Amino acid sequence: MEVLAPDMDHAKLQATAMAIGGIYATAQREQALWFIMDAYKKELKRQVRKVLTEHGVAEAKAIRDAVEEFAVHAYAGKH
Repeated sequence: MEVLAPDMDHAKLQATAMAIGGIYATAQREQALWFIMDAYKKELKRQVRKVLTEHGVAEAKAIRDAVEEFAVHAYAGKH
């Protein structure tokens, strides 16, 4: 996120990342194969964009997409 939002306060980005991490941790607990479910991924993207917007993070779409790519790679690799 820091690469895509270099002017953001580090503490604010860290809080945002933790909130987003919570979204994906919940998804993994509730639906372990969320990363192959298009509708579920779309809902997660919506939630992530909302968190980014609430925290005032610019480039929300680019960050949201990068976060999803990372999360899918991280969680899909566990199966």
